[in-house]
Amino acid sequence: MTAEDEVYSRKKQSEQAEAEANMEKGAIDRIKSSISDLHTKITTLEPPSIKLSPETFGLPPHFMDWVDKIRAEVSFAPGSVSDEIWQESKDPVRNPEIEVDARVWIGNEFCQEELEFQKRRRKFTKRGLAKYLGVKESEIDERDIPTIAVAGSGGGYRAMLGTTGYFKAMKQAGLFDCVTYMAGTSSSR
Repeated sequence: MTAEDEVYSRKKQSEQAEAEANMEKGAIDRIKSSISDLHTKITTLEPPSIKLSPETFGLPPHFMDWVDKIRAEVSFAPGSVSDEIWQESKDPVRNPEIEVDARVWIGNEFCQEELEFQKRRRKFTKRGLAKYLGVKESEIDERDIPTIAVAGSGGGYRAMLGTTGYFKAMKQAGLFDCVTYMAGTSSSR
């Protein structure tokens, strides 16, 4: 290869490299321009004007006001129902059992305190059962009084409110006074 051919070859390679660089620069410029155009179009778009209201879903007009009131009452804010319940639960005058040490009975028989409780409770439930059945107390033999227990379970306000509703209905029907035991787990109590 002559010197002249070598110069020509280098010039050709340089021109080709420059053309490739220009092509890449042009592609990048086109992408930047497209992105810029897209950005301009996006910023001029207006969101759709969809109006959602409680009525859209068939709810009463002041539904959200009710929801806000319920949220305020269960928020534990000072003066809320939740706060009031919490404060009352720590009051030893209303709840003297909180000052008594609890102990676990281990055995196959009921402890003496439980037997005494059942005896006292049977007199109360006998009165409630007679009233519920519409008979005289004297017509009910204590041995025939069933031991009724009510249990609630759940994990939130829905469970708590549901259990409270059941208790209220039982009280209105006269069944609540027939109950010997109540138990609850989580927030249903």
